[in-house]
Amino acid sequence: MRKVWAVVGGLWRRRVLPVAMAYAVVAALVAGLAVTLTPILKLPAWTDEAVIAGLAVFFALAVWLAWAASAPAGQGEPPRPSKAAGMTIAILPFANLSQSVEDEVFADGMVKDLITGLAMNSTLKVISRSSTFAYKGASPDVRAVAADLGCDFVLEGSVRRLGERLRVSVQLIDGANGAHVWVERYDQPLKDLFALQDELIRQIALALGDAVIDAEFARLRRDPTSVSAWAETMRAFLALERPSLESAAKALEHARRAVALDPGFALGQARLGSAYMTLGQLTGGEAGKTMRQEGSAAIDRALDLAPNDAKILTLAAGQMGFYGRAEEAIRHGERARALNPNDSHAIGALANAYFGAGRWADAAALYEEEARLAPRAVMLVSHAIVHSIACMMLGELDRAEGVLRRCLDIDPGVASTWAVIALLELLRGDTAAAVEAVSGLRRVEPRATVDQMAAGLKANVPSPDIDQLVAEFRQAWAASGDT
Repeated sequence: MRKVWAVVGGLWRRRVLPVAMAYAVVAALVAGLAVTLTPILKLPAWTDEAVIAGLAVFFALAVWLAWAASAPAGQGEPPRPSKAAGMTIAILPFANLSQSVEDEVFADGMVKDLITGLAMNSTLKVISRSSTFAYKGASPDVRAVAADLGCDFVLEGSVRRLGERLRVSVQLIDGANGAHVWVERYDQPLKDLFALQDELIRQIALALGDAVIDAEFARLRRDPTSVSAWAETMRAFLALERPSLESAAKALEHARRAVALDPGFALGQARLGSAYMTLGQLTGGEAGKTMRQEGSAAIDRALDLAPNDAKILTLAAGQMGFYGRAEEAIRHGERARALNPNDSHAIGALANAYFGAGRWADAAALYEEEARLAPRAVMLVSHAIVHSIACMMLGELDRAEGVLRRCLDIDPGVASTWAVIALLELLRGDTAAAVEAVSGLRRVEPRATVDQMAAGLKANVPSPDIDQLVAEFRQAWAASGDT
């Protein structure tokens, strides 16, 4: 019976049943009119049979047209929703493999809360529970589900009780080709069923959000011609994997396109602010100040559009501290972390806010927590560079060196890392080591100039001795070779 209802639900969503019902009503009226008028108008006896036969033929045609009009566009490919609203995901009802009524309630409740939790993420559009629960008890082809619901990804799961433990298995599937994007199994002691549900939802939601974003990044790399507000926003983020003047300028270009395509896309506005901020930090001087002001305005627009979105709050917190709006940044960062307590992005953003407020110890502790949760995250190097500066401000130079060495382990090709290593060695009074670090900088970024790097250091290192340190940095640059 559940399979029957699943089929009925699919036909209704594709407007086949509504069209058939409306046609049946109209056909009944026409047939009745034909039977009544045939003797009155002295028409041939076969007229009413011909009308009924014609109605039957047109009924089949109407149903076929309704089905075709709602079918996927293109060569069997599922329709792709507008990326201005982010990627779309459907969470199917979890299968209860232990056959316990209590576990059935647990499985249904988990799906409901997952849908609610993920709907708070601005990068995801989540299909409603009323649509996905039409598939409860069925085993549909995931590609057909994706086509039917117009979604990019489908999440399937199951719940099984094993004595005093509960196992929840989940798999994320690409709706276009049926390929598995992410698979995970959670095996937890069963003490308080619903407390366990809350914890599992938090874990799955965090991992799932990252898996969807990773899959979209891979898709964008395979299809560089795709242009939409969503795609341009993701490209802006990708461009900052290795922050430099060139990559930050590319990020700004993509973010501007995203906002031009959809000015009301909050995440696009937030990424625009982030790109301006990064480029402003690297540029320094009056030009950098103007960029930071532009970034601040873009962040404000994003907050106006989505004031309660955890991702927008995270991006605001991560940037506002560097605009001289540290207290606002801390407030947004604390709200973002309350919404997603284990989200490394929210933790790193709050660390940035504390750094902007001059709370070096608080910032350093949060940067370390971020690194533990996401040791290979895209933005870890840029955050670790700021982390090392916080350690320097605390006078903990050895700790700062450890952070910078970790940056080199992750990605030795970031020029800013080498610049801050040079600054660290100057603080220690080791001029030879500073010259060696500048040589490393010029090796990984041969187009860099001493003026660019000096301006970047002045813009980002809040030391009272920064002018003297920058003068010594220039001397180290001159000693490292031709300018």
